[in-house]
Amino acid sequence: MFEERTTVELGRLGETIAAAYLELQGYVIAARNVRQGRGEVDLVVTRGDLTCFVEVRLRRRGRYGTAVESVGRAKQARIMSAAREILRAHAARRGGALRCDVIAIDYARDGGLVLTHIVDALRA
Repeated sequence: MFEERTTVELGRLGETIAAAYLELQGYVIAARNVRQGRGEVDLVVTRGDLTCFVEVRLRRRGRYGTAVESVGRAKQARIMSAAREILRAHAARRGGALRCDVIAIDYARDGGLVLTHIVDALRA
């Protein structure tokens, strides 16, 4: 199933899985693939007065490491920069708590999918 998909298709699939998971946790999906400036945030979700920017990573398990390991310092910096740009662009709507999470999804042929939700993973 995963082996035949392109990287873009896998990214969309990961975002769909993450969105479904977050909705089951009581979040509302406010936006997907928000671009601002040179950055992008995969999902913007809300729950009560919390607005959360979510980076989604889906990886096939293998020699390149896990999905969590794929969110290195450079990627973290890009996510934080995009989140700040989005906040600046939508300053009138700002209010409540803000957070950046990572949802990492690992696929292994023998073990299916393993989803890890790292709350408040990225701090400014």
